[in-house]
Amino acid sequence: MESAPQVRVKVALRVRPLLPKEIAQSTQTCLNFPGNNQITCERDGKVRSFTYDSVYSPQKTQQDLYRDTVEPLIDSCFEGFNTTILAYGQTGSGKTYTMGSAVGQSNVPPDQVGIIPRVIDRIFDTIDQLKANGKEYVVRVSFLELYKEDIKDMFCPDVPPSAFMIREDKQKGVYVTGITESEVKTRQQLINVLMVGSLYRTTAVTEMNAESSRSHAIFTIILQEVRTNITSKVHFVDLAGSERLARTKAEGAVMKEGISINSGLLALGNVINALGDVKKKTKHVPYRDSKLTRILQDSLGGNSRTLMIACASPASINFDETINTLKYADRARQIKNKPVITLDPVALELANLRKQVELLKTELKKYKEGGYLPNAQPQPTLSQDHRDAMTRMEEELEKLRKDNIALRVENERLESDSSQLRTRVLAMETQSHLMELARDDIESLDDRFQEMISRQLNTIDDLGIKLSKAESELKILKGYDPTQNVIPSEVSNALTYELDPDFNLTISASTQKLLDELTKSALFQFDFRNGTNGKEEEDEDDDDLFSTSEEDGVLSPPGTLSNGTEDDDIGVSSSTEQLLKELQLNDFAN
Repeated sequence: MESAPQVRVKVALRVRPLLPKEIAQSTQTCLNFPGNNQITCERDGKVRSFTYDSVYSPQKTQQDLYRDTVEPLIDSCFEGFNTTILAYGQTGSGKTYTMGSAVGQSNVPPDQVGIIPRVIDRIFDTIDQLKANGKEYVVRVSFLELYKEDIKDMFCPDVPPSAFMIREDKQKGVYVTGITESEVKTRQQLINVLMVGSLYRTTAVTEMNAESSRSHAIFTIILQEVRTNITSKVHFVDLAGSERLARTKAEGAVMKEGISINSGLLALGNVINALGDVKKKTKHVPYRDSKLTRILQDSLGGNSRTLMIACASPASINFDETINTLKYADRARQIKNKPVITLDPVALELANLRKQVELLKTELKKYKEGGYLPNAQPQPTLSQDHRDAMTRMEEELEKLRKDNIALRVENERLESDSSQLRTRVLAMETQSHLMELARDDIESLDDRFQEMISRQLNTIDDLGIKLSKAESELKILKGYDPTQNVIPSEVSNALTYELDPDFNLTISASTQKLLDELTKSALFQFDFRNGTNGKEEEDEDDDDLFSTSEEDGVLSPPGTLSNGTEDDDIGVSSSTEQLLKELQLNDFAN
């Protein structure tokens, strides 16, 4: 390990412009920028001044912030130092925008690209430059979310929080076990995994922010130099914004999320207060009060070069939240870290062995030439046996060196295959998740279509029954011709006959013929049920083929007889009487 001098946590203040909603409300600005990295807050005639390492007004661009504060830290990562870039501020102050961890960064204009995409470009540009010097790097990434004190792997969101544990190692520092580390080869592949992880970020709508982050997110890039095995990490920490329930008007689950967020930020504030205490009145640093502070233990007071970006709102309606952010950042500026270059123990031992081998080679060369070591007593010349033994040792050492290189190449191949498999599994899980959502939508649509089709089929069946009935009635009506005195059988069958079951009627062929003539002439009309004589009618109704009973309105067609008696008298015309006489002579019996 190579130690480095203590360095302070650097603090950059970023002030966003007024939002259109705030401008519409005629909100005034409560912040001023006098220069020399100073900022002043004014309310009710009282002015407070703060000084930071750098201050960026709303007119400053993303490129200005990145070039001045972030780029030097990224360059130090290639020297072996860990780096942490931490964004803090109230909800809606522009933290996620500044970090560039939101979904859809590929569609953002170049001047608005956040810090993370710019760092990715810088890392791969530097790797390409260092290849010319024989240096090769392996790049891995991890992405975790801290939601309600539960750790969630953004690359494997289905893994339960109980699978992750926070551990501390002398060489590795504080780390989370079980978190997926995916190896990436290109900058586009790294941006893609960042976007995939951002899809699972927990957000919600509040009164102060239409897309408020409800969790703390930590995106980590791991750089490992192949030859020396020097490893460094770059942590990007996007903290959830502090909020007041009276301002956000959150309810239910969103309100509980806000309480959890404020609890984590309170624990972080206690750690910053303890580390930034100039008089050292507090000896204990409460890292273990929350998982957030435990994970950030190396970033605050540990092995890391840390930059805090304090994001603030200039609106006067947010004065209380803004002043709290400025105080928070001012205390963080007093923290001192102890960054060191961390080598893997195996790599460190290997480097020491290489130095010893080089020294032994130099001494051996001098012995072979018959010379003596500097500042040493004269030594006798080595015998041939000793020289042969040393030659065999050199050959064995060379063989071991080749075996070591072969094993390293095989290890790299296995790690590459493993990384590719992890990436494929991640892609397949994402595709499976999208297919699940599409399948649910299709099933819902299928149910609705089935119900609609069932209703239409029922309607068609009802219309078919009505149509069949209408056709039957139409056939009956079409069979009846009012100009003819013949009643179709269908019409006759449809008429109501109220005959006594004991009434029998026997008619011969000649009698049937006379009845037909009698019916056609329509010369009589009688009612056997009442037993009264009918009278000839002089009106036009005498020609009707059908008569209706006065008592019950039963329709009686011609030739239909009711159960009458022998004494019933019937009033008829002379022609009708003649026909009746002939009818009596032709086997008419009752």
